[in-house]
Amino acid sequence: MPTTLASPTETERAEDIVVTVINGVNRQTLEVAGMTVGEVRRQYRDTLNIDPDAKALVNGDEPEGGEEHRLGSQDELEFVQESGTNG
Repeated sequence: MPTTLASPTETERAEDIVVTVINGVNRQTLEVAGMTVGEVRRQYRDTLNIDPDAKALVNGDEPEGGEEHRLGSQDELEFVQESGTNG
């Protein structure tokens, strides 16, 4: 008897593409896995009030490839100000 794999539910598919994006007190779970850090910065600059000079951290570390780093499912992307700067 052949085994049939169940297709993923809408919730499971959404979980596969979500990234938590943080800038200061702004925190959102967005369907941006597969996008680059730079694409997210540009697309959500106004919505999340992202400073163009803010440093990007992925899962707590500076990403290899910088702005061209492609985000994975369940990553956490945080934009932080350098110490001693206002924003």
